[in-house]
Amino acid sequence: MTISFVKPSLQSLDSIQADVLVVGLYTNERPPMGLTGLLDWRLCGYVSDLLVEDKISTAVGEATLFPSYGRLTFPRVCAFGLGDPDQFTSGVAKEVSARIVETVYKLRVNSCALSLPGSYRTNIAPRVRMELLLGELTRVFSAQEPTLDFATYLIEPVDLHRELNEIVSVATRQWRGIW
Repeated sequence: MTISFVKPSLQSLDSIQADVLVVGLYTNERPPMGLTGLLDWRLCGYVSDLLVEDKISTAVGEATLFPSYGRLTFPRVCAFGLGDPDQFTSGVAKEVSARIVETVYKLRVNSCALSLPGSYRTNIAPRVRMELLLGELTRVFSAQEPTLDFATYLIEPVDLHRELNEIVSVATRQWRGIW
């Protein structure tokens, strides 16, 4: 398993070769912001249209899978509900992280790109959200071979890359049994 960091920009998104892009949707956030906003821009407002037409749910843990229609390097997009941003706690972050990782595993893909659940609109430290996501990756993929060829691209601001990479390094050593 590999985890790489990518800055949040349209140019960076275009450089990632992953099977699925995972985004989060807060309740009553119009237009979508962060990674979801970049996606919405690239898809000419398609995510906003789905939200307005109530064809996509923002309830915690709800997931909607849809194609990227060739406008992205990702063939599929999976949008997860994050609920009310004022109610987004570490418990909700753990629940959403678990749902994301389980869903990606069930899709039988070799790679995914995502930002940490709750990015840009939560008071929960990125370190905590990273540890929650890594815990779920470990739980779900632990039954796999240690050499599992699964790539995760984390789309986060560059100023967080060093801090988050330290956490990933520790987890990687644990996965490889070097710890």
